[in-house]
Amino acid sequence: MIPIDTMLQIPEMYMEKLLLSEDLGATIDFSQPIEKIILTLLNIKQNLSCIILNKPRHQAIIKTMQALGIHVELINEDDVLGAIDVVLKKADFLYGIGGALEGVLMGALAIATNYKMFARLTAYEQVWPNESETKDRMKIEQQALAHKKISYDTIFSERDLVADEEAMFL
Repeated sequence: MIPIDTMLQIPEMYMEKLLLSEDLGATIDFSQPIEKIILTLLNIKQNLSCIILNKPRHQAIIKTMQALGIHVELINEDDVLGAIDVVLKKADFLYGIGGALEGVLMGALAIATNYKMFARLTAYEQVWPNESETKDRMKIEQQALAHKKISYDTIFSERDLVADEEAMFL
């Protein structure tokens, strides 16, 4: 039986996510900009590879990674499958902004495989600033953040996303 209330309960939101091996993740400070994190990773391991969603919001970081010599594998959807590929050693890390609920699933994957996961919520208006539903979505997000006593600056680890040491990913 799954213990009650062990997974982060939030409405449909966006989340910035980084999933990587324990070795690479040990020195990461997710409060730093992603560019600085990537430079830290390059100091640990050369010839890095990254899986990232092929979305307009990622174009700048994709160009930065490519300029640094990182092999970038673009996927069109389902970053959970991308995270599984990282665990299967098809890439060194997964990065990007995608669904928060999928981020919680990645947290379970990280626990089940001894990987590291870092995440923080991203405001809907940052991803979709000009959509008609943005104001309504922002109200829902603000209520959820207040209820959970968290903010967009809250950094989550895999164990914050899934508070169950026996988490499985099937």
